Amino acid sequence: MAGIAGALQAVGGGTVAFAAAFVLLGAPLMADVQWTVGMALWLGCLTCLPGFLVVGSCRTDDWHRVLFRAEWRSKAERGFALYARVVLAAAWASAALIPLDWDVWYQRWPTPCFFGSLFSLPVAVAACLVSFRASLVVKRA
Repeated sequence: MAGIAGALQAVGGGTVAFAAAFVLLGAPLMADVQWTVGMALWLGCLTCLPGFLVVGSCRTDDWHRVLFRAEWRSKAERGFALYARVVLAAAWASAALIPLDWDVWYQRWPTPCFFGSLFSLPVAVAACLVSFRASLVVKRA
């Protein structure tokens, strides 16, 4: 599926998968459902939309090949895998602030994860650019 319908399917599927993962990892299911779904939509837009544009399909086999098996068919797929891993790792690592004290605004669910993923975007893009540059230098040598 290509075009806008495929992009919406990728973001929607990513949102459902992220929301399920958040609930399984301890996010509030009923109390803060709007924040959980909002964070899942945010990560779905950050990772699944670029992934759909690079991979070109919504098939789970293709996504598994790119993200988990590291069988890349292009530099763009390798760059996307690096980008997605950096963004998701930053969102996950920033969740360490949550159990400290919920009385402070920046420690309430999902604020740390949102800002962790937001601030990781320049790092993820820079890592992709360095990766592309390194692959060009290796081929010239």
